[in-house]
Amino acid sequence: MSVVVHEVTFVTAVRVPSGRLAVGCPFPGEEWLELAERIPPGAHRMEEAWTRAPYVFMDEAFEGRESAGCRLVIRDELVTGWEMGLGVGPQSGDTPERGIAEFGTDTGIGCFADAPSWESLTEPFRRFWETPFPRGPRDTIRLPSGVEAVHDPATGADLVTVAVAEGVTTVWLGRTARGDIATVAVVPRVESVDRHTCIYPDPWE
Repeated sequence: MSVVVHEVTFVTAVRVPSGRLAVGCPFPGEEWLELAERIPPGAHRMEEAWTRAPYVFMDEAFEGRESAGCRLVIRDELVTGWEMGLGVGPQSGDTPERGIAEFGTDTGIGCFADAPSWESLTEPFRRFWETPFPRGPRDTIRLPSGVEAVHDPATGADLVTVAVAEGVTTVWLGRTARGDIATVAVVPRVESVDRHTCIYPDPWE
């Protein structure tokens, strides 16, 4: 049976007062980057696409509902084309800057955040990481959708987590017919058979 997107849900609004968007994993030592593309300062709607692939295992039926990706809606306009985003540093540790906006993580957690406020917004994740076992809950805001959020009162900036697959996640830009950025999306990277061409499985179109 084929896998199809059956629902797009509103998650929350993400405040990016600087217009400089950071995407990556909020835990220390993991990769993150700032998009070279600037977005209008303000609050932007975050949405998540869900697939459904029902299946039966040991005579029990399962819905097979999975997240297909998250997007930040910059403009409520039709997306007519997709392209890989470009990122600027910093990267994890001494890793050189890379052109393509993608990040790797083993935690299964990514995020959208205001880039200049990255250090303060990721502080709860650093404290959690550095706390000896047994660890308590992170000092973050738990939203009904299951994601975590952090707000910086000093700057008015937000960080909101997204679920990503372990490995490499690519950041995609959806553009309008005029070439304006309409959407920033994060989805697991899907490679062709020759492992050179990166294919974007668009869950919203």
